[in-house]
Amino acid sequence: RTLEENGYVEARDVALPYCNTCQTFLADRFLVGTCPYCGAIARGDECDQGCQRYLDADQLINPRCVTCGSPAVKRNARHHFFKLSMFTDFLTKFNKRLKGTALARNYALGWIRQGLKDWGISRDLKWGIPYPGDEDLVLYVWAENYAGYISFTEEWARQTGVDWEDYWIRDGKIINFIGADIVYHHAVFWPAILKGVNYNTAYAIVASGMVKVEGHGLSKSRGFVIDIEEDIIKQGIDLDAVRYYILSYTGYTKDLDFIWKDFQIRVNNELVGILGNYAYRVLLFIHKHFKKIPQGTLTDEVTSQIRNTVEAIDKTFHRFRFKEAADAAMLLASFGNTLFQQSEPWKTIKEERDRAQFDLYQCLQVLKAITILIEPVMPAISERIWQQLGQDGNIHEVKVEECTEPLVPGTKLPNPEALFTKIADETVEALTSRLNQRIESARAKAK
Repeated sequence: RTLEENGYVEARDVALPYCNTCQTFLADRFLVGTCPYCGAIARGDECDQGCQRYLDADQLINPRCVTCGSPAVKRNARHHFFKLSMFTDFLTKFNKRLKGTALARNYALGWIRQGLKDWGISRDLKWGIPYPGDEDLVLYVWAENYAGYISFTEEWARQTGVDWEDYWIRDGKIINFIGADIVYHHAVFWPAILKGVNYNTAYAIVASGMVKVEGHGLSKSRGFVIDIEEDIIKQGIDLDAVRYYILSYTGYTKDLDFIWKDFQIRVNNELVGILGNYAYRVLLFIHKHFKKIPQGTLTDEVTSQIRNTVEAIDKTFHRFRFKEAADAAMLLASFGNTLFQQSEPWKTIKEERDRAQFDLYQCLQVLKAITILIEPVMPAISERIWQQLGQDGNIHEVKVEECTEPLVPGTKLPNPEALFTKIADETVEALTSRLNQRIESARAKAK
């Protein structure tokens, strides 16, 4: 309504694709044809299999009905349009100053240079949200689902006692995390709508690569899918290990190809071999000989190493480079392993007990820092380490500044437990076989 009142929406008579066989207008996914830009098979509103451009239905080459395959014909109808072309200058400036990934900015600016067309925001469908004041039509899904961002914020604000307007109307900083396939919607349509109603636009748009399975795009209908319940939870695979794999596999803007063998290697070599090994061997040794945090004070070397890691991770998070953050935390674990190995506490505990305590205290402080730093990536694992360090309070509320806050000597330590379990070859073979069966079953159904 506000967009209409501000003069950014108007009704127009247009010729739209229609199926004489099905006797219905062909909106969006009910229409298929060839993309005029890249030649890929495209839907009535976007080229989802090719160049990812937003399309008008009349741009498709050889358009036809998805349901029956009949060629589409044109029939006049009255619909509502958002005057996107009026926002060309604003969107150019918006995307040039936009933070986040270059992928989002460059795609959007390229589309803007080609010229923006006004955007049809109503549809002839039997389902959907009725168009206000014209209830024979419904709102185009991408014209109304953005509002969910605001309503979600409002609901969260009501539960937490803050004002949602601080984020959407005043000077709040909004960051959009999206897939690369919906850049057009979030870097072009959505900011134009927000500008049209005088709401805040995004400070940054972070567009990720897509998730693939064994080299194929995620598709439940084609069998290329990882079932969280059947493939992970019921197999006893740690969900935090999956989170780590997804974030550390590759750069955020690149595609993630989920391959069970690669997952096994990453878990066994890094989570079990580096982080899990470090935490368990340090905690086990200390519990065996002291059963509490040993006496010691932080050395300049350890303090400096922790601070450097914190600074590195802080920079990577602000640049949305999550893989680099995970790598930095793992490097700190490698530093801790080296520290433990070089101090040789299994020798000094016999003749230089005070020296052993001092060295082991350094190792525990490194583990505390790692626990705090990995919390955003592996929240459940960080909880377990925090408890094994004998620390009170909620790890999810601990601030990063506490990484160098010295541990209190004499704090009792519980019996340590291994954090991760190696993924066996047999498990990988079974999961790969299950995936192949899922794919074959989907192909059989398609025939």
